[in-house]
Amino acid sequence: MIPLTSQDRENKFRNVEREIISVSVYSSDFDPLLPPSKSPLTYQLLLQEDFSDEERILKNIKGVLPKFLNEEELKKIASFITSRRIPIPLLRRASFKFVENFQGVLKVLENLAEYSQLSVYDLRRELIPPQNYQEVLEEINQDLSILKQVLESIIINAVYPEKSFVISTTRYVNQLKELINSEKFDDFLIESLPLLKRETYAEISKKHTLNALLQELLEKIENFKMAL
Repeated sequence: MIPLTSQDRENKFRNVEREIISVSVYSSDFDPLLPPSKSPLTYQLLLQEDFSDEERILKNIKGVLPKFLNEEELKKIASFITSRRIPIPLLRRASFKFVENFQGVLKVLENLAEYSQLSVYDLRRELIPPQNYQEVLEEINQDLSILKQVLESIIINAVYPEKSFVISTTRYVNQLKELINSEKFDDFLIESLPLLKRETYAEISKKHTLNALLQELLEKIENFKMAL
């Protein structure tokens, strides 16, 4: 699983972009008028943006919009963002410096939605990496949720697999989610390190082996000196 803000994630997406565009037409919210770079699937995979999840949008905008907004106003803004499909990273490019009320914020968002031509790759530059363990956990959980959603609503429609395969895959995803929320999560990460960070792990193992050999050589040299 590749971190959301990692360049590797973007590179791997670019490598299979045509295939992703091809399967995205099987999504229930596919819009042929949207360019591929602004499709719901692209936003999910590269921004973890899901405009069908208004509750999550409400949670995310609280740290971006002015503090003077009350809960009811934030809910209205979340609905506006959902209907106009304004990604959260785009909000970080907006200026609310001279805005003093709810209507002013709404006006900024209307202009933002109307005039912004930023691509999904530009928007990725505004993503903020997780700052603590809880945020890492939330990012992983969101990726798993997106994976489950893509499997159920897109991939299944595209390939019509056997029902038994669908059930087993869904069960596997649910087991992963339970594991991530359990006390065994740290053990899971340690055991999965060789797979999640194969090159880094190989390099560490190589250095560890080399250090062990150097230590053994130093001991032999010391023993040799003592024998002289």
